[in-house]
Amino acid sequence: MKWPAECRPNPASISRKPIPDVRPGCPDPLIYYLHAAALAHHQVIAAAGPEGGTHLDGHLTAEARAHLRDLCPWDMVEASCARLKAALSGIDKWQAAPVRRPAPTPPVLWQSGPVRLLDYGLDTDKPPVLVIPSLINKPYILDLMEDASFLRRMAASGARPVLLDWGNATAPGAPQSITACLEDVLLPAFEHLASISSGRPGLLGYCMGGTLGAGLAAHLGDRVARLALIGAPWDFSKLGGAAKAYRAHAAELGPERLRQGLRGAGHAFGAVPANLFQHLFAAISPMQVVQKFSAFDALDPTSAKARKFVAVEDWLADATAVAAGCAETILIDWYVENQCATGHWRAFDAPVDPARITCPTLIITGQRDHIVPTAVATSLVPLIPNCQHVQLNMGHVGMIVGTSAHALVADRISAFF
Repeated sequence: MKWPAECRPNPASISRKPIPDVRPGCPDPLIYYLHAAALAHHQVIAAAGPEGGTHLDGHLTAEARAHLRDLCPWDMVEASCARLKAALSGIDKWQAAPVRRPAPTPPVLWQSGPVRLLDYGLDTDKPPVLVIPSLINKPYILDLMEDASFLRRMAASGARPVLLDWGNATAPGAPQSITACLEDVLLPAFEHLASISSGRPGLLGYCMGGTLGAGLAAHLGDRVARLALIGAPWDFSKLGGAAKAYRAHAAELGPERLRQGLRGAGHAFGAVPANLFQHLFAAISPMQVVQKFSAFDALDPTSAKARKFVAVEDWLADATAVAAGCAETILIDWYVENQCATGHWRAFDAPVDPARITCPTLIITGQRDHIVPTAVATSLVPLIPNCQHVQLNMGHVGMIVGTSAHALVADRISAFF
């Protein structure tokens, strides 16, 4: 999306993200994704045909069982091999694709250590909206490409988004705990925006940035104009499937053992490596890589859809480490012990109580969100006095970069603010 010439930042204030010589990594952990797909295909092949096994019957609908028994196992073997081959071909095509040139970085409004506030607003007279991204992945998913940028779309629709970039977790001055993220970074950043604005700032949080946004809004009360959350987790007891099983296993191991492991990783590497979180996401959705890369293999590589796919995969591969103290809160306090939903999560020397969020609030969830399922996020809705909920037929990342993300999410949020 092109900015009007009179609204473009001063070129002297623009910096660009470094352009890597080679594409970072691969879908990590690739060997797990391939093994999971092969195992799933093997189970389906074994159940196919009129004489197929019944080992999956308890997990299948009557319609699915009937469909499998109409299939030839040998045809299924051929289809399985073709899908795995297409997935590997798609990965090769992604890694061979041209590395995109990133969009210009907007002016820096405020900085604390490696943390920066980046002003995407076209109209600086509008009250700013502090945009809080997740700590696990880098924030540029919200500004993926100039023609596919959630924040630039918000700005063009009339809002003034100001993105908080967490920077490098191992850099001097980086927050080392979730408490520090709230008290030493988000609160001063909000206060700075309030000091340069004629109106009260708003808050927009994506993924766990939304959880942090809820914690900040509960503390600030009527100082916040409005709060919007996209795919923000709250009640982890609502998880299902593999995520629920891993949570139960982590609880059996015990919080102290888990904390020792995270602190050991932080001591050894300076922060908890990104691939720990990538392995957890792989366990939650083990078929996703084979499905999406086999579909990418069939795309015209010059198409807009293929170019966006490459950009999203580059972002996923360009994961970031997380401070050990932050990882403790995310993985143990929130995920295992469910402190958000039980009222035991504390910030600003008090329990974080959503009932203290007094501003109008909009919560957006994705029906196909496997990272933060709808039930995990919507548990906040009845706890906030003035809250509306919108559910869309979209996935977690799709709510930001999907085909309909601009019209259904960015424009809706801009209108809300």
